[in-house]
Amino acid sequence: MIIFFIALFTFDFIFAQTSISTQFLLIQLDRSMTFPSVEYIRYIVTKASRSVGQNKLPMVIDCSHIQFADFTAAEGLRDLISIFKKREQVLLLWKAKDSVIRIIEGVGSGFHVVKTDYELENILGKLKVGKRRID
Repeated sequence: MIIFFIALFTFDFIFAQTSISTQFLLIQLDRSMTFPSVEYIRYIVTKASRSVGQNKLPMVIDCSHIQFADFTAAEGLRDLISIFKKREQVLLLWKAKDSVIRIIEGVGSGFHVVKTDYELENILGKLKVGKRRID
């Protein structure tokens, strides 16, 4: 029962836009990313990307409530990033703590971590129409 509680996340999906009207889908997670939850996170984010974002909208994962991530979670995020890169869809990790970033960087794969609202606004503002990659 404890593993079930750890694995079960609460997600909030919010359509948002920057001050220059660049739309994106904001995903808010409510707790740390560890082995039991990473597959569920990947499933939910991929499903939301497909059904709500039509595989086009930039996806921003709000990591402000994530206090911890383990190596298995980082590998799951790497796989998720790979899926998004193949379909040329932007996926950003926003407001991740330094300790979480260190774990994620340990598996490589070109994560885009954004620390501030200003950085998020700038990166999303640089997206080209019809091109979903970060310059």
